[in-house]
Amino acid sequence: MKKVLFITLALFCLGFANAQGKVDALLQNNNIDSNNNSQNGELPIVDESSTPIELMQALNTVTQKIKTAVANKDISYLASEEFITSTYYQKIAKKVDKENIITFDAQNAYKAARKSAIELLTEGVKCKGFDCQYMIDIPWAIAKANAYNDPMVKAYYYNFGNEHLELAVSNGQVKSATPEFESYRKQLQDIFGKIPAEVANTYPNHQLETVRTFDEMLKEKQEVDAAYEAEKAKKAHDNAKSMPIAGMKNSTLEAQIKAIYMRMYPTSKPVVKVVITSGDWTIDYNLTRPIRRRINAYVVCQSKYDDLYYTCDYGFAQEYNGSGYGTLHLFGVGLDSFYIKK
Repeated sequence: MKKVLFITLALFCLGFANAQGKVDALLQNNNIDSNNNSQNGELPIVDESSTPIELMQALNTVTQKIKTAVANKDISYLASEEFITSTYYQKIAKKVDKENIITFDAQNAYKAARKSAIELLTEGVKCKGFDCQYMIDIPWAIAKANAYNDPMVKAYYYNFGNEHLELAVSNGQVKSATPEFESYRKQLQDIFGKIPAEVANTYPNHQLETVRTFDEMLKEKQEVDAAYEAEKAKKAHDNAKSMPIAGMKNSTLEAQIKAIYMRMYPTSKPVVKVVITSGDWTIDYNLTRPIRRRINAYVVCQSKYDDLYYTCDYGFAQEYNGSGYGTLHLFGVGLDSFYIKK
């Protein structure tokens, strides 16, 4: 019985090793078979029934297609496939993760190829990072869209410019319908009019949006902002707590803490109360010699909501000077901040 079990287990391990070996081989091989459908622009079909090897073949095919297009500076191909391959890869990755297959090499190769493709598509772009000024690249996008006759490329750069125009308004970088804004809007409108309806309506992953007026963009921004503020207000009220309990009451210390806080935050909402939560001073020693003494307190301020206060905890200290303790100063800012019910 043990012998049969051992043979069965050995055959299973051998089969698994062979399958894993094929997958590993594919991880090291990004070449496309000359008979592959990708040569005529088609991508291998993947779905829930695809095997791990089929998935690796598909991912390697996509990677090589992008690398070839980048090498040839084939903007037409990249502009039409850039979004498709992103969704396509996510489909593969979802299946791969579910099967718990190690595919780091193939994934990294794909990501590197995609990064190169995006760099080629956006060569000359100035707007990068979190502090992006969205208006500065719209003329670049307009020029790119006008430079290509290929409707998909024109759609790609039109979409880039239109999204940046929308982002400039939604981020508050454009606060009125300036002549510059209106000029860009008109130029983008003209480009949109040159994109065939079948391309605009079937653009990868979504239908192309038409250029909206400033008032339309502003209205949406206001609606989004209002919804966001309403959600914040609801969360603030739902999570509001009771006033912290004082450990000691000392009007002199409370006044000193309030003065320190106002020097740090001169534009803060009015301080309505200082709550010292320490029952007594905590003394820090160097061996037997005092260094300082400390207390903790909450500074309670009026919040932007009329029915709520807002508070945060702070540490304050007095340094030992040899004969006593000196002036009170800020010792640390805590992480415990919350709203308080009035």
